Amino acid sequence: MSQLSYMTPGVVGFVDRRTRLLVIGILILVAGIMCLLMAGFMPIMLFLPKPAGMGTAHGPQPIDIVPGMLLYVALAALAIGLAVGMMRVRKWVRPVILCACTIWILVGIGATVLFCVMIPHVLKTMRNAAGPGMPVIPNGVAIAIMVGTGTFMVVLYLIVPVLLMLAVQSRDVQATLEFFDPHPRWTDGVPLTVLGLSMGCLLGAIGTLFSMPRGLFLLFGVALFGWPGRIALLVVFAILIVTAILVFRRKLLGWWLLVITSTLLPTSWIITLFRVDLGDVYDQMGMDTSQLKMMNVTSGSWVGTIAAQTAALTVVMLYVAWKARKHFVD
Repeated sequence: MSQLSYMTPGVVGFVDRRTRLLVIGILILVAGIMCLLMAGFMPIMLFLPKPAGMGTAHGPQPIDIVPGMLLYVALAALAIGLAVGMMRVRKWVRPVILCACTIWILVGIGATVLFCVMIPHVLKTMRNAAGPGMPVIPNGVAIAIMVGTGTFMVVLYLIVPVLLMLAVQSRDVQATLEFFDPHPRWTDGVPLTVLGLSMGCLLGAIGTLFSMPRGLFLLFGVALFGWPGRIALLVVFAILIVTAILVFRRKLLGWWLLVITSTLLPTSWIITLFRVDLGDVYDQMGMDTSQLKMMNVTSGSWVGTIAAQTAALTVVMLYVAWKARKHFVD
């Protein structure tokens, strides 16, 4: 039997982008491996000497590095999974990357704005960090460090995801994936807005795990920690997982759960931020707050920025949910 013309790699109608997918897959794989290495190196922080100016304050405890390790492991799992999908030319990678990069950019904007707000406090901390008889960091050097850090954040949080989105959103990439992967995949027929909302719920559920070691949960003006906080976090985790599944399946109940959780949780956090001094809460939890207090992290500008970012993300989430309402059925 002769091979059909439309089943040959030289099919006319689109440019074969498998090489681009392979290169991107390799780069993402390298990023995933680096995340795993970062997770492995984080325990070394427990053995580093304390910076000058910390006095008798204790260093990080084992429980304090768990959230960071979980974050790097989660990022590594996502990156390695996407890399394998890219190199094997699986069509599900395109919608997942587009949604993930959108969330990445939103988080990056918030992180960059918060960094800009914290620059004066960080500069002050750097000037006061030198111990007795030690030279003070020159203003020029401190400013150069801040500029370098800010530039790195813009590249990492904004430029990289934008370039990644541009690399995979073209028609040729979509046609290449569909041609070389004609089999049904789990993202088939799922609108990007619905997939993005489901991934947002999943990200929120994973975020609750990062708070699990200390059990910190902000509940309408009260900061829970320890086992009461962990129980509340487990309840929220379960709700968000169910919401993510129902939203992905485009169930109307999932849409309502999404709207309710996207309204109540941020409202609870914002109210608590303005009513509770988190520095005192961290002290009660046994955390090292010396550097946080030096940077004035609990100041009005910091709290106001966090609250504004939370409100902005809530508005974006609810707007996307409203736009995606037509895709949900009873």
